[in-house]
Formats: sequence, structure tokens, C-alpha cells
Amino acid sequence: MIFYFSATGNSKYVAKQLAINTSDALISITEAVHADKYTYATKAGESLGFVVPVYFYGIPDVVVKFIEKLEITDRYDSQHYIFTVLTCGGSSGNAGKMLAKLLAKRNMIVTSSFCVKMVDNYVLMYDLPKEETINEIMIKADVSINNICKKVQKKIARQT
Repeated sequence: MIFYFSATGNSKYVAKQLAINTSDALISITEAVHADKYTYATKAGESLGFVVPVYFYGIPDVVVKFIEKLEITDRYDSQHYIFTVLTCGGSSGNAGKMLAKLLAKRNMIVTSSFCVKMVDNYVLMYDLPKEETINEIMIKADVSINNICKKVQKKIARQT
């Protein structure tokens, strides 16, 4: 099961690639919040993933509020592989630690955390790069996403 939040499409792109490669269900945090749905059932051995963008070196408020209300039922704690993937334009800052701490409060201990550098799209502070640069960044992002998919499929423990 992969939960994701995406405002501009970067995290959704990563989450979709992960879902395709792992056959995990894909759940939009935005849609879940709008539907007031915070309870999800899992199966033994099922992975739980969280794919979110970095906002000002932290995580978006909607993600915080969703996780604070999130209830995972039918849990088998020792059998869950829990991973996070952050998308960012430069640095993930403290977002990974913030997300792991938030999940730990919900008794979900992160097994692996990853970060994918993508095109910085905060246009209020930065200009978009030239198309050639964007293409180079996306090619590198796709390589990174592919490597993350392989690690998640194998349930490799890793912290960034």
C-alpha cells in the first residue's frame, strides 16, 4: 500500500512507478482527506510506503494531518516493510526525520527512506531551469526511481 501526496505531479509520478513495480495499491492522501478516510486494512507482510514532496525542508501540513489520523488495522508490525520516498528540488533538509518521527508516533517504524531529486518547481523562489536541464534531471530521477523500486521489491533496509 503506497500513500502519496502530490501538488505538482512529482510525487505522484514516483508513487505510480513504485506501484507499477511492486503491485501495491496506490492511495492519494488528498483524496483520502477529502473523503475523510483514514482507516486502512493491511495483510501480513504487506509493505507500507509514503511518497511526499519536501516543502521548505519539511513535509506538507496535509501529510502531517493525514498521518496523525491514520489507522492501520490488521497490522503485523514485525512483518511490515515501511518505506518513505521524498521528492525534492535540491535537498530534503529535515523532512525525512520529520516523517519518520511522525510515523513512529503511529507505531510505524520506517525501515527504508529514499530521496529523489526532481525539477524544483517552487517558482515563487526559483526560475524553472532550461528544458535541456529539466530533461537531464528527469533522466537521473528515472534512474533513481528504478533503483528505489528494486530496493523496495527486495525490502532492503536503508536510511538516507
